[in-house]
Amino acid sequence: MMARAKYYVKPKEKEEEEKRMMSEPAFEDSKVDVVRIGPQEYIHVHDRNKNTTTLVVGPQNFVRAKNQHIVLQPTQMTKLPPLHYCVVSNPVKR
Repeated sequence: MMARAKYYVKPKEKEEEEKRMMSEPAFEDSKVDVVRIGPQEYIHVHDRNKNTTTLVVGPQNFVRAKNQHIVLQPTQMTKLPPLHYCVVSNPVKR
């Protein structure tokens, strides 16, 4: 007997965020060498020599090296109001 696949319905906000990220041009296409990362923002940078992706947190001006490319443009961090909590459904283990 075959097991049934379980489907997960994404929240509407997450779907809209994914569509926005896919529709916006990547930084590499515009050849941006300096990116200003504001407070409470972050970017993902892929290093082609080491084949690793790092998270760069603002506020700072990030200067891209020739062997790096910016995967995710500056994005606002998720903020929780005081006395609230969230449950991480799929945490990463190291």
